[in-house]
Amino acid sequence: MLSQSPTNRTELDSHADTCVAGANFALYAETGKKVTVSLFSSEYAALPDIPVGTVMTVYNDPRDGKSYLLVIHEALYFGDRMSHSLICPNQLRSFGIKVHDIFLQFGAEKHCIEVPEHDLSLPLEVDGTVSYLDEDC
Repeated sequence: MLSQSPTNRTELDSHADTCVAGANFALYAETGKKVTVSLFSSEYAALPDIPVGTVMTVYNDPRDGKSYLLVIHEALYFGDRMSHSLICPNQLRSFGIKVHDIFLQFGAEKHCIEVPEHDLSLPLEVDGTVSYLDEDC
């Protein structure tokens, strides 16, 4: 499951059913649950004993330099086993966070993650077909 993606990046991943925290997140609290993660192909062995917990990272907004503590509950924690992290847009949406993941060139008015509860908008960058938060942690 090691990635070739750049580090310090949190990518949107609509194929995942939960968020996955890599090296750019810290494990804050474990739930005591561990899961076996199956990869996209049966050619790869499943990864056992992956902890589920609350994870955190610091996001530095490139527009104004403000820092925000981003917290994700019920995330799979891979730590240093992954150089980056994956956000499941539907997991965010189920908790009232708005994910505007349609690229601007396709007519979208915005490309960002909005947290209405905190009046916060995090701009998304694009690399090929991947939307991501460029974190400076």
